Amino acid sequence: MRPFTLYFDQTNARRHRHRSGLMRVALSLGGALEGAISEAGGRFVGVHWSRWRGGYVLDGGKGLPPPSPGDWFLTTDVYAEAERPGSASFLAGRAWNTAAWFHDAIPLQLPEITWAKSVERMPHHLRGLLVHDRVFVFTRAMAACLEGYWNWLEATSRPSIAVVWAGAEFRGTATSPAPEPEQDAPSLVLGVGIVEPRKNQALIAEAARRLWDKGCAFRLLLAGRVNPEFGRPLAAELKRLRRAGYPLEHRLRCGDRELEGLYQAAAFTVVASRAEGCGLPLLESIASGTPCLASALPAHRETAADGGCVLFDPDAGPDDLAAAMERLLTDPAHLRELRAQARARWVPGWGECARKVLEELRGV
Repeated sequence: MRPFTLYFDQTNARRHRHRSGLMRVALSLGGALEGAISEAGGRFVGVHWSRWRGGYVLDGGKGLPPPSPGDWFLTTDVYAEAERPGSASFLAGRAWNTAAWFHDAIPLQLPEITWAKSVERMPHHLRGLLVHDRVFVFTRAMAACLEGYWNWLEATSRPSIAVVWAGAEFRGTATSPAPEPEQDAPSLVLGVGIVEPRKNQALIAEAARRLWDKGCAFRLLLAGRVNPEFGRPLAAELKRLRRAGYPLEHRLRCGDRELEGLYQAAAFTVVASRAEGCGLPLLESIASGTPCLASALPAHRETAADGGCVLFDPDAGPDDLAAAMERLLTDPAHLRELRAQARARWVPGWGECARKVLEELRGV
């Protein structure tokens, strides 16, 4: 690989307040890219958009040096040209190649439960991706989604799309011995994600309630902050169930180390999302050697294909999910088989993801 400089957009990561999925990608992939390109003899340069300067700048606000023709600019941020006025012409006016990440089009798929600003931004973001030389996606489903939108736009000139699997934050734990549950302790069922209608914790909670009412013994822990615009009624329902005596815990804040421990301690995880571009919780669960019940979305099917997962229809109602949960709670052999499948899988970390990105950028 011929050494080159990678200018990595850190605009949104610099001011992040919550470690959302997008921020996990920006921070984890950025850190991995810095290490990978250094190993290859190249150079990593973090940049951010300066509205005052009308362009991308270095830390401290200093302007960028002139790039070389083989250099690359890469952004994982989701933004519209109006939020960074002049950014397209700034990128086009330099002798480098540019690449961007397409995560999903969920704001257009579920506008009724998505922040209005995200819905407004998305069409401009999707059109803005056309100015780049390369666009990365985490799943083939998202590649098809983006191609479909560009076909609808009748875009004649478009960048190539490269599929690169996301890295698992907690990769490597699957090779360690599985933790033994405490004697007679109820199994832990884990759900990870912001509490909101799209993540569909209402379905998980209702399926769990029906099982508890049947006498099934297990604990349900939902980890994730509350969507301030759409999640409060759901958070209130979780609190009501807890006050009614059901063994449900909603943990608003969870650091990476704590979350890693929860993945390893869980009997299995549940991901009931109505839409996903990648599905990091499913990937991280498998990387931890923990089976996952996941909604049968196109992106989830890709991750689940190699084992360790059970898919269910999120539109079939709580009985379908409850039946799948009950089998894992009452059929130890089935759970052991799924755990063995999960622990036998190789799941890439962010380092592997970064090296694949660099290979794609250099055409290796």
